[in-house]
Amino acid sequence: MAGNSLVPMSFLPRRLTISIIAIADSEGCSTILTIRNYTMATVVGSVGNDKDLEMNRELASWIVAAIRPPLMLIRFITTPIFSLCFGALEKSTARKNEANLASDIKRAFGFLFEEHGARIVPIKGMTIPRPFDYAQVSLDLDHFQLRFTRGRGELRIHIAPKDSPDCLHELMLVLNVLDGQDDIQPVLFVDLDQAARLLQPEINKLSECFASGNFSQLKGKLDEIYKYDRAVIRQLEADVNSRLYGGHR
Repeated sequence: MAGNSLVPMSFLPRRLTISIIAIADSEGCSTILTIRNYTMATVVGSVGNDKDLEMNRELASWIVAAIRPPLMLIRFITTPIFSLCFGALEKSTARKNEANLASDIKRAFGFLFEEHGARIVPIKGMTIPRPFDYAQVSLDLDHFQLRFTRGRGELRIHIAPKDSPDCLHELMLVLNVLDGQDDIQPVLFVDLDQAARLLQPEINKLSECFASGNFSQLKGKLDEIYKYDRAVIRQLEADVNSRLYGGHR
């Protein structure tokens, strides 16, 4: 892994082509979910005639300036009305989604509750309803916590040390690193049953790794991956901006 060195766009790691990328901050202790909806062929292909591009930018700026004030006014008026009329319903639906996710976790991950003393714990600072109707449930085990997020047809599972529950890392990334894989590919869980089948044979290895004093070595490897990802993302952004704005922002 190349640290801070930049790589040509043709060598972008395939793990960065997914729409949601989990990276850590400079200290590696808070996960940032960054939306990346770049379609490079579209972006690059759209940069043709400079004059046409400049006209399109001016038109887009004029449209935004024209419609922004009325939209802000509509939002200002409708937000409290919506909250008053539908806020209670949203919260009720969110709690139902959380309860359904918790029930499904207990069914699929029964071995965690029966053999490892797992228990569902509140997530500190979590607001209800969650954005985009996502449901989240956190499991507390001896040496680590698992955080399940489900919604919009997606299932994501993160793992964190028990004493740093906000220092989240994608579970599959951690498992791949522990298995010594160099070419880490994006893996999205199909459902909780599949996730349970993948986790069960690795549970003792994870417990040992996240035990007090043992996590620093794994964290160092994860930090290298995040450092490389950030460098690639910066190059991607710089390349897109250079093609769109000719190197001037």
